[in-house]
Amino acid sequence: MTRLALAVIALLCSVSAPALGQLALTTIFDSDESGEVGGAFYFDLTVKQKTTLIALDCNTTASASTAIGLEVWMTPETRGGKQLDPSLWSLVAEDDGTAAAAGVDRATRVTLREPLSLQPGRYGIALIASGTGHRYSQGGGTYGDGFLSIDTGEASSGAFAGTLLTQRTWNGRLIYGPSIPKGPFLYAYDDQFGAVHAFALDKKSGAPGQLLGSPFAVTGGAIDCTGNCQTLASDAKGTFLFAATAAGLAVLRKLPGGALEEVSGSPFVGASRLLGVRAWESGTLLRVLAVANPGGVLNVFAIDRASGAATLLPSPPSIGDPSGGVGLAVSKGFAYVANDEDRNVHGFSIDAATGALTPTPGSPYALAGYSRPSNLVLDPKATTLITNDCVYGNYLYSAVDKTTGALTYLISVGSPAACTQVFGFSSKGTFYGGGSIFIDAYDVHRNSLGSTILPPGNVLLGLVEPKGTSIYAIDDRSLLHCPIDKRLLLPNLDRTTRLGSAFERPPTGLAYVAK
Repeated sequence: MTRLALAVIALLCSVSAPALGQLALTTIFDSDESGEVGGAFYFDLTVKQKTTLIALDCNTTASASTAIGLEVWMTPETRGGKQLDPSLWSLVAEDDGTAAAAGVDRATRVTLREPLSLQPGRYGIALIASGTGHRYSQGGGTYGDGFLSIDTGEASSGAFAGTLLTQRTWNGRLIYGPSIPKGPFLYAYDDQFGAVHAFALDKKSGAPGQLLGSPFAVTGGAIDCTGNCQTLASDAKGTFLFAATAAGLAVLRKLPGGALEEVSGSPFVGASRLLGVRAWESGTLLRVLAVANPGGVLNVFAIDRASGAATLLPSPPSIGDPSGGVGLAVSKGFAYVANDEDRNVHGFSIDAATGALTPTPGSPYALAGYSRPSNLVLDPKATTLITNDCVYGNYLYSAVDKTTGALTYLISVGSPAACTQVFGFSSKGTFYGGGSIFIDAYDVHRNSLGSTILPPGNVLLGLVEPKGTSIYAIDDRSLLHCPIDKRLLLPNLDRTTRLGSAFERPPTGLAYVAK
């Protein structure tokens, strides 16, 4: 078979030593057809960001423990019309000789002899099996993340030979990326599925790729909340993540490379089911404030910085209607809780030495004309609090007294969405929120910069990258990465990417960890 060195190898070059891939793009492992031993599968691969292919997980016909092999062939631009012409392909990678079949519909790990550097562009891929056949599914599809995209596919009984079966989906996973991602990371909490999904973000573009091994299990049970319930938080250094569960506070330790593991004793029992959670730190103190619903109180957990163990502190303060507390916002000196039943915001000052909570003057604060406020956010200077409205589609601005924490109503601004969700602020003070098919932006003077339409759209929550370079939004079960236009300060639709069906259920909380 002719090797198109100038056409392909110039674009794809091997790196010197094998490494452990940390990101993974998965299609499905639910086959309904199988190919012949030594057969081929074909798909197109779009490389969006330069990265390195380390290994593949494949669905094979071989019985468990059978030794198998795999060759990776490529052709420029696309596989279309080339599947049965071997002269148009180049062998670029092969297995390292250690692969053993895991069984049908299970992931068989095939590590490449030499990792393969992938340059941006579009390529046709042919996977040639040895000692086994491919298992695959009927129907085609596209699977992608911020780094790679797979358009699948066809199968043939031989290597570039035999009858070509069209509209087939490869069952497998591409394992790629640096040896150990150093961050930043994005975490999305799917409480109904009991897991935190973890994504490494490209430092320059912000593009997300799901970590190998993600999602990571969370015990404690679903909390039955919809939208931005602010159910996930981290400490300032990103050592721990904190998740709300039906049984209390789940604590997960972040491992090197961004993976997570639940700490011993988690979940830690609270007054009742928890919803919104936020971390607070002062000196050596690390506390997690958690809304207990239907407890009607604000739980405070003392966190051991070494082990992550959480201790529920006594005498939690009331937050109004027991069935209404949802989200909260926390600064160094104050905390605010939204109650969607009594339509109030409850404010507390936080003692820097002890972490003790005291109601702020005038608390609770009535939100006249608002219905079902459930999440809220403070600006970077903690001088302005913005609350959502899930009936009339507004955002309510309140001024925060820097000494007492008391709130003073400023203005209500509208959104095209009937149910709004607050996302956050950029470091320069631009506020972003959204709902339905919209992402809204407002400048530091509370003037609307516009509402970006994201069809088909069911925006449930979002998070703003701290410098304001990207928005990460949850659209039902998909993750959207929306780069921000530097001049317009609005999402750039031409550069927005969607990770479709990234989650089993819509997440209820997001957390960003810098490293």
